[in-house]
Amino acid sequence: MEKYALNLGENGRILSVCVCIEGQTYENVVDSFPDGDVTEYRYVDGEFIHDPLPTPEPAEAEPTAEEDALAMLVDHEERLISLELGITE
Repeated sequence: MEKYALNLGENGRILSVCVCIEGQTYENVVDSFPDGDVTEYRYVDGEFIHDPLPTPEPAEAEPTAEEDALAMLVDHEERLISLELGITE
């Protein structure tokens, strides 16, 4: 029966799993591991704990050059309209 070595990070978070090679020593050896994304698990006191990391909020995208140009055109148009109407601030 194959054995598997767990590479653990902070708080027992599973970073990776590999097949044990005969003659090598490993710190965390198991007979099996959870299906799916093993990085969603922590291995603590011989138990697998499902503890996925929170999904980060998507960063706001920087405006494209086209969006910047359109915003400048709108601002320019508003200024021209204000001048034509004689509105000064």
